[in-house]
Amino acid sequence: MKTNKKSYLLIVIALVYFSCKKTEPAPTPLITDEKITFTVSIDTTKTVKITSDNLPITINLNSKIPANGITYSVQVLDSTNVQVFSKDSISTTNSVTIISKNFQIYQKYKTKITVTSISNPSNTVSKQYNVERDRVYKNYLRTSYDLSNFDIWFSSEQLYKSDGSKYLYNPFIDEQSTQLDIDGDGLEDLFYFEGYDLQINPTPNPPPSIFMNNGTALKQTNYNGPTLKDPHGTKVLIGDFNNDSQPDIFSNVAVDPPIGVPFPYLNDNCHLLLNSKNGFSSVKEFLAQGFWYTGCSGDIDNDVDLDIITFNFHSQSNGVKSRIMWNDG
Repeated sequence: MKTNKKSYLLIVIALVYFSCKKTEPAPTPLITDEKITFTVSIDTTKTVKITSDNLPITINLNSKIPANGITYSVQVLDSTNVQVFSKDSISTTNSVTIISKNFQIYQKYKTKITVTSISNPSNTVSKQYNVERDRVYKNYLRTSYDLSNFDIWFSSEQLYKSDGSKYLYNPFIDEQSTQLDIDGDGLEDLFYFEGYDLQINPTPNPPPSIFMNNGTALKQTNYNGPTLKDPHGTKVLIGDFNNDSQPDIFSNVAVDPPIGVPFPYLNDNCHLLLNSKNGFSSVKEFLAQGFWYTGCSGDIDNDVDLDIITFNFHSQSNGVKSRIMWNDG
């Protein structure tokens, strides 16, 4: 009987022991990803040239997608290493498109694309390449008539001063205005000559006014070009007059004399304002004085450059007649 009790006690102790023994959890299986490889929709072996402020990039994963997905990352630095764009996209697909933005014209950038496994951050690969934004080259080797058919018609409601306040005057009913893509961003800007007070003698000589198009509004900026002798264009012609693919401006000038000064006041000079990638850089003043009230331009002699016809209010006293200005390149 004692033996049975002893056996029973041993069994109870054994049961208690095994029931209280801590069970070790099964080890978590180690997640192993296939080494990441990817390609992109652009050639990263050379500098990427663009003509707008954004660049769409499609990233294609060639390796197997990790179980927990992928982080696609794009970072853009300017030439001073300031970050101008950054975006991460988490995905479980093998392809994603990210539109990098904020590229300024005539600037250089460094772009870095990184693809990283979420479950294993050490499984990551990066590619780098350079980006340069160039200007948009519109065909300005056309007649002044063709080029006066603008891409878009502006409204005075779009005009703002440099400080952001509303512009109170309407240049579209003022002296003379025209539209051209001054900075090569693909958007036409506004160039115009302001009117002047005929009660002031001598006639005021303000520089041209320029409104740059940012895509939503026209913001007034300072004119930093060369000084013009008579900046009162009554007929403004646009075209590429020196064949450098930049739009230039020829002004037919006819300044009404101040009140009390006999008319005609035949001492005005036409001028050709030459554009460059840094803005209006030089001016050619034409010596013949007169009252140049209108004109036109085009390739009259079919030699692949623009010639100019300018009309003068002629009188025998000044001897200056209307003329054709042949462009010799």
